[in-house]
Amino acid sequence: MIETVIAVAIVATVMISLLAMLPVGLDSLSEAKKTDIQARIMQSIVSEVQMTGWGLDDGFRADLVTKFPDEVRFYDDEGNELDGDVHRLRIYTARVRMQPNGFQLPGAASHINGQPVNPFLRTIIVEITSIPGVDASFFDNPDNVGRFLVMTQTVVSTEPIEKDEGA
Repeated sequence: MIETVIAVAIVATVMISLLAMLPVGLDSLSEAKKTDIQARIMQSIVSEVQMTGWGLDDGFRADLVTKFPDEVRFYDDEGNELDGDVHRLRIYTARVRMQPNGFQLPGAASHINGQPVNPFLRTIIVEITSIPGVDASFFDNPDNVGRFLVMTQTVVSTEPIEKDEGA
């Protein structure tokens, strides 16, 4: 009889230890899902920018910034973009910003208006939060720093360059 009590005590100790680790595992799973969805949102925005015609304006690709102003987009719990005004389904909110000028890669020699820039390169800045129901002002509030993820990526224009026939 004493052996049975000892065996039950050992099993109970092991079971309590395993049950205590369950919340940690669930938190890790939830965080991994959130990170995966945020990366998917970023990738869809980058793909959209890369597929958009950048347009030339006086030799500078400025039109891209007007196509992607400080725009706020809303996503559901699986990272699918929501169209229209669907407040109850908003889980993720992303603000897309575009660097207004190109930038220069180290060692390259190109100047526009005296500044060393490459008009074929742009940096996309995407701020994403998983706090449901926030609006655009959320990202500008200094109290919310650290409550959203900031992701940046450099994109390259793959549009063919039209050459001057007279040159």
